[in-house]
Amino acid sequence: MKTYHYSLKNIFVALAFFALMVSTTEARQSSSFQVLDHNTHEPIIGLIYHYADQKGVSDDNGFIKLTFVPGEILHLSHVNYGKWSLNEEQVQ
Repeated sequence: MKTYHYSLKNIFVALAFFALMVSTTEARQSSSFQVLDHNTHEPIIGLIYHYADQKGVSDDNGFIKLTFVPGEILHLSHVNYGKWSLNEEQVQ
């Protein structure tokens, strides 16, 4: 399990890779990660994300699931935290 921490404004992003699935036909990686508040380490519920053709909202535990797409930027936003983006190296 890998965990990455990014301090973006008032956000603590813990990328805990629980699922890593590689499709032999597409060679795409699907990963779940959790977004946590920097100060309280509580999950950020209702985080809106947009990544390539994928979009959605974090669940009740602050988790989102993405399929890695080379060269794409992950856009995140939340009413209490503002907007920010993660580049390819930060998402992978």
